[in-house]
Amino acid sequence: MGVWDKLSGGTSKAADEAARRSRLAELTATAKRGLVAFAETGSALASIQSEELWRLAAPTWASWCESELGLSERRVGQLIEAARTCQKIGRAHV
Repeated sequence: MGVWDKLSGGTSKAADEAARRSRLAELTATAKRGLVAFAETGSALASIQSEELWRLAAPTWASWCESELGLSERRVGQLIEAARTCQKIGRAHV
């Protein structure tokens, strides 16, 4: 007996499958919303960096990353690159 069987309390297979499909749809929607937000965040960070808007609030990009986001410059760079990858993947699936 699998974990899902134990959690479902022995419901019928049809009800079990319907519940699992519903859960899949719910989690897929959450993941898609997260990817959009993640891509938007990365795009915003890339713009702040490339337009040097950070200079309005900090003496260096690294200090802006730390003071505004609590992240290292390297980590912010990783987020920007990861978001670019998400955007490319999204365009490939459209």
